[in-house]
Amino acid sequence: MQNIQDQQGEGLAVQLGYAYYNRNILLELRKIKDNLSNDTPDHLKELFGYMERTSRDNTILHIAKIYDRKSRNKTRRLIKLINQLISSDLSIKNKYFTDSQWPKFLDRHTNIFSHFEKPIPNCNQYLKWCLDRIEELENDSESSLNKVRTWRDKILAHNEAFDRSKMKMDDYEVDFLLEFAEAVLDFTNSFASTDMHVILRKSRTGFVKNIFEEYL
Repeated sequence: MQNIQDQQGEGLAVQLGYAYYNRNILLELRKIKDNLSNDTPDHLKELFGYMERTSRDNTILHIAKIYDRKSRNKTRRLIKLINQLISSDLSIKNKYFTDSQWPKFLDRHTNIFSHFEKPIPNCNQYLKWCLDRIEELENDSESSLNKVRTWRDKILAHNEAFDRSKMKMDDYEVDFLLEFAEAVLDFTNSFASTDMHVILRKSRTGFVKNIFEEYL
């Protein structure tokens, strides 16, 4: 149980919180970018560019940590949490509860289920369904997951020479990976008897506009 709680709270929830935090900083910067005055001092322009690059790279880094590959070490990652939940003797909450709440869960995460041309799972099938979908993404060389891993491995962790023309990621690809992981956390909170309910940290990014407000 303690291992699962560690993966749930210190692993998935923490990395997901950091990923959303950096993602939302980047989105705030985009909102104000075109409105910055020509009189903006050079040091603030430099700060803006630094924040833009850093928030982008940190978003990629924390998503990559969430979806880390299988390994023998004690890495906290989404796949390990899902496998631990499947192999444990933890019970899914009572049938009456799941029957009433499962449709609400599906509604909250409709974007995830509509992304795949697969039957929508029931509550007892969901975790295995997630593993199968992650495997699909891993086997697709052009998937959002492999783009994130390539960015982390070849650009952020190392400085490898490779064709970067295929590395462009659309917003929906980044958002999909975040939403997929968030759905697993929601499932674990809502249906698995882990004796732990993790609240995802809300991102407070209003400071971004405050920094540049004088020149908007």
